[in-house]
Amino acid sequence: MKSSRRTGVDKLADLLEATYLEMRSRPPESWSNLDLTMTQAKILFHLRLRPMRMSEIAPYVSSSASAVTSMVDRLVDKGLVIRADSTEDRRVVTCQLTDKGQEEVLKVWRIGRIQIEKIASFLSTEDLEVVVAGIEKLMVACKNANTPIDSTSYKTIPASSSLKSY
Repeated sequence: MKSSRRTGVDKLADLLEATYLEMRSRPPESWSNLDLTMTQAKILFHLRLRPMRMSEIAPYVSSSASAVTSMVDRLVDKGLVIRADSTEDRRVVTCQLTDKGQEEVLKVWRIGRIQIEKIASFLSTEDLEVVVAGIEKLMVACKNANTPIDSTSYKTIPASSSLKSY
């Protein structure tokens, strides 16, 4: 039974990675109209949740707080982000989206929605219902598993084989 579960987990990991790579392998033409780097877009997506300090943004984009500062500077120059002083601590500066920044996030979401609609057009209604039900279960599992992962545990996990063609 364990080997069948391991096989299922391996296949899930491979399929998720392959799906992600397939969906992101060809950025839509409309992406180039946004004038954002992928890292800048990631910063905007995280700021849509709430204002954040540089040190809070840094892990999401795998950068140092000082590198994030220069990335945010460019977003400020574009009018997408503002820096706000904390009312509780003058030393703390948070970044938050401007109205224009919120509109850019919506544009990216719309592009993603168009891609999903295109993909869904290749599924029957029945297959789409199965996919949605599976993703709903996956989301519940993601929320339940949303705990920090030991940074050394990756050494025991087999490398992905998602380079296979599905």
